[in-house]
Amino acid sequence: MSVPTPNRPVHSSQRVPPVQAKNPLLATSRERAILGLLLLGFGILAFLFRNPFMGQWDSFDYVTKTLRHQVSDLAFGRPLFLGINRVMWEGANRVGVSVFHAYRVAQTVVGGFAIWGLVCFYSCVKRVGGVRLALFGVAWLATTPMYLAYSGMVMTEVPSLACLLAAVALLLRWEVSRNRFHLVLSAVLFAAGLNIREQLITAAAVFPLMIFLDQGRAWREKISAVLLHAGVYALGVLGALLFFSHTDPNFWHRVRGWAAVIPIGTHGVGIQLAYLVGFAFVNCGVALAVALWTWRKWSTVLPVRALVVGLVFIPLVALLPNADLRIQPRYELLAAPAIILAALMGLTRALTVKNLRARHTILALLLAGHGVFFTGGIITLTRFNRLSLERKVRVEGLLERAPRAAAFVGGAYTPILEFYRQSGIRPGWNIIRSGWDWDRANLQDQIAGELGANHPVLYLNDAKVWDYLREEQADVEALRTQFQFVRVDSGIERIELRKGRAF
Repeated sequence: MSVPTPNRPVHSSQRVPPVQAKNPLLATSRERAILGLLLLGFGILAFLFRNPFMGQWDSFDYVTKTLRHQVSDLAFGRPLFLGINRVMWEGANRVGVSVFHAYRVAQTVVGGFAIWGLVCFYSCVKRVGGVRLALFGVAWLATTPMYLAYSGMVMTEVPSLACLLAAVALLLRWEVSRNRFHLVLSAVLFAAGLNIREQLITAAAVFPLMIFLDQGRAWREKISAVLLHAGVYALGVLGALLFFSHTDPNFWHRVRGWAAVIPIGTHGVGIQLAYLVGFAFVNCGVALAVALWTWRKWSTVLPVRALVVGLVFIPLVALLPNADLRIQPRYELLAAPAIILAALMGLTRALTVKNLRARHTILALLLAGHGVFFTGGIITLTRFNRLSLERKVRVEGLLERAPRAAAFVGGAYTPILEFYRQSGIRPGWNIIRSGWDWDRANLQDQIAGELGANHPVLYLNDAKVWDYLREEQADVEALRTQFQFVRVDSGIERIELRKGRAF
């Protein structure tokens, strides 16, 4: 690990030392080879542990909208992510990839972003701490279980994070080069990230923080840079919104519908804070502990201070009002790279003690702790992938056995069933949707209406289907006195009218 000394200072954006023969920013051929091996190793891991289906609830919406050439119903539509997927899908479809495997195309897109994100993180750490520290950073992020897990799902977290890291890397480069092209490109990439996942806006403060903490510039130049950067990415986001509002008359209706169902502030602040801290450790593990332990060391490096405030503190605090925080640990993934960078910088400065035995002990504990964290994450990911595979097998069985005019009360199967319906594979299926569209008051009438139209109604209730939908499951179970539930197999019941009863 690179240790700063008076003769070899750690690079930071508030100092611009002249390039020398042993510049820590210039990688040797051996170091470039190590970076290549790290990226290759991560690619293999991501491939081996990729989700056997699409991923989580939102994943099915993304693939469905890709096939239908639509933007998502989530937030402002995630247009760039779906646009890239659409282009890749059209190309894959022309060479024979079927709709059944469209999700593999989207997974490949996410995997490419994941590798690019590691390269961008390498560039960020290199400009703050040198090449060797950057290699440690890539290895650390690549073996962070949440980053690995979401690199194998059709989700927006990793692609948006990659764009953010690229934007930060270019801003760090601009601070040295003084080339406005780098500043503008940084803003463009940040706008791209916002058009992939809107949560990224909570990290917008990192850019003015980094610029204002740069001691090598006059205030007029700093203010001009901040205005230019913010203006470019605001134009990129507003331009996309104006385009879709002009071309899609239902765009703002969907946005309002999404905003109306976002759960805000339904839990106490104390409970939310407990989830926030707990899930921050789930995402960062040992890196968070090390960053907290060494905060007096890394906080003296101004770029790291700016990155931690802009990419960790502000985005995490912004999550507190979100009631979904308790079931979505992926939200905190945004903070992982900055926490890893802080941990690396803190360790680098803390391990300057002369006692070699103490240094080796600390490093051994660090590696052992991260090894345990990584192993635990892989075990959890393997279990999640096994559950995804079970659900895939279940729905593929329904494709073979369920009537083409069937209706489903499916809980967590809702987005999977909607994918097959909206993609045209089973257009005759009807789904009584869980989640935002769940209508408790009219549930009985919905089921009765399907039965009245001679549509078989299937209630899917195998393991964990209703884990986060307990209230909805209770609504279904309450109808056992109104309808007859006939067991089909261990995970399916058919709902029928009771004899002599009409609705």
